[in-house]
Amino acid sequence: MKKILSVVLACILSISCCTVNGQAIYADTEPPAVGVLVTHASGSFNMTVPANSIVRDRTALTMSKGEVVQITATYSPSGRVDFGLVDSDGAFHYVNATNGSIDKSIEITESGTYIFAIRNNSSREIKVSGQISY
Repeated sequence: MKKILSVVLACILSISCCTVNGQAIYADTEPPAVGVLVTHASGSFNMTVPANSIVRDRTALTMSKGEVVQITATYSPSGRVDFGLVDSDGAFHYVNATNGSIDKSIEITESGTYIFAIRNNSSREIKVSGQISY
């Protein structure tokens, strides 16, 4: 009887080791929607921009037509400053600020890769801190 029980248990053990139960696991409670990728991000920045120059971020953003980028920042001293995005062709899409702060948005008109940039149009160096979200 012990011998038969040992053989049955050995068979069960070998069969259970050969089968694998696979299941997808998602970090969220719901699986992602098929064919839809929605990415929103935000980040803060602190930059020093020399007089009459432009400073670009190192991170490229892949944006789709219709997306909106919100820029909120303060800078000093006050002066004429452009905040915006440089596209892959080198065109600067920007909004202007003159009073030391900005809270404006830019709508993406063409899908592509963009880099956040700040252009200081004044004759003095400025220090800028703020947040960009998209």
